[in-house]
Amino acid sequence: MDNDDISDLDRQITKIEKRLKVLDAERGEVLGKLEALRRQREDVAQHKTASPSDTFSDAPVTKDSPAEAKVALFRSLFRGREDMYPRKWESAKTGKSGYQPACRNDWVKGLCEKPRVKCSECPAREFLPVTDAVNRAHLKGADIDEKPYGGVQRDFTIGVYPLLPDETCWFIAADFDNESWQADVAAFQETCSHIGVPVAVERSRSG
Repeated sequence: MDNDDISDLDRQITKIEKRLKVLDAERGEVLGKLEALRRQREDVAQHKTASPSDTFSDAPVTKDSPAEAKVALFRSLFRGREDMYPRKWESAKTGKSGYQPACRNDWVKGLCEKPRVKCSECPAREFLPVTDAVNRAHLKGADIDEKPYGGVQRDFTIGVYPLLPDETCWFIAADFDNESWQADVAAFQETCSHIGVPVAVERSRSG
């Protein structure tokens, strides 16, 4: 056996050793996801055996709580900039929709010159602050203080600007897709719990 043969064998050995390292890493990752799923299953099983009264007996806010308490809870969970908020708009002609900062002078004659002047370039732009009334209207889906448009109360939906002026935030949202989303969510939830960060899991309408 000459030196070329030895070199070829060394290359094959090195290749297999690298492959083993990759397999070991994948095995550790799969085992971690498996353990997270098992813990998640135990949590779900325990939740099913608990009665509704046991589950929500110590909840700070329930369906019987006053509206003020519900709004306060909602604002504490979806807390962002307080000086402005985005409101959803929808075109009756095209069906297109989107969000834009709520403005006190929106479509006010003599002040608002849409669509000739863009909102971002309007000198009369005055942002509306986030209030309890705004959040109540969002939860109800209609602005009770707004005059009906064509005899019909328009839908009222707002968003939130999570990033504060000092570039900090009160919450973040993480989206999980692909086939491993359940394991990923469980691992994310476990990590947040481990470092003391509150976490809420919501399943989207798409499933």
